[in-house]
Amino acid sequence: MKGVITYEWWPEGVESASGGVLDHHKEALAERALEVIGPQAIEGFREGVLADNIHMSGDPEQGVAYRGYWSLSESGGN
Repeated sequence: MKGVITYEWWPEGVESASGGVLDHHKEALAERALEVIGPQAIEGFREGVLADNIHMSGDPEQGVAYRGYWSLSESGGN
């Protein structure tokens, strides 16, 4: 059995397109996605929404708000 977790982030106010995520935010957003997805998947959810605000050196004072979506799919393959 194989399982595949897919997630996508985009800046708040931008249509879903995977573009616009700042390079220096990518690692933090990947970590946040796994923090959110793990417990929800254990509870039986197979999809959901993501939201976070990242504030790092050089970012606007209020940070950068991101929205996202995740899904978990399973297949019978090895």
